[in-house]
Amino acid sequence: MQTVWDINGMEFQFDLSEADTAERYESGIQQIGNMDLPNPKDSLSAYIRAYCRQFREFYNFMLGDGAGDQIFATVKDSISAYNAVYKEFLAFIQQQSESLSDEFRQMQRKYAPKGGKV
Repeated sequence: MQTVWDINGMEFQFDLSEADTAERYESGIQQIGNMDLPNPKDSLSAYIRAYCRQFREFYNFMLGDGAGDQIFATVKDSISAYNAVYKEFLAFIQQQSESLSDEFRQMQRKYAPKGGKV
């Protein structure tokens, strides 16, 4: 299972099989889902900057202080650019989750008693 996320020339350790990491992931995803953003009708630029700031804070929380600034050091505040990075992060998480499930199924097939008897 891959536990290093490569993004924009950087590498970050993130192992979803560890309880503390999984808890941080659950909390971070909840924070992203509850973003407090200004109304884009009032100022679209303020909305975009706040949106991007929330994602930098998300990566700081998930991957360590400064991670968000490192990931986006050469990226302008752009919803589409930030969404592309988030999509890559979610794909990385999905790959880990599927790998963990596959590993469990393989162990079950190999070591579980046949017919459910011990």
